[in-house]
Amino acid sequence: MVRIQKGGTSVVTGMNTINPEQVISKNPDIIVITGQNWTSTPDSMHLGFYASKSDSIKLLQAYTTRSGWRDSLCKTY
Repeated sequence: MVRIQKGGTSVVTGMNTINPEQVISKNPDIIVITGQNWTSTPDSMHLGFYASKSDSIKLLQAYTTRSGWRDSLCKTY
């Protein structure tokens, strides 16, 4: 579990759909990726009862190896 102390600033405020490239362009200190078992969006993070650990890790790596994310100084949890 990651606890974020008050005082942080959200870089996604006002975004209806969060675009990963927009997030990284804001150069945040921390990126928290959450998800669920979204069967209608197969490229999203799969978490929950029907998700497999290996699939979840593979999907997370797809985010963290993208251009820009790889060079970012932020931590991904």
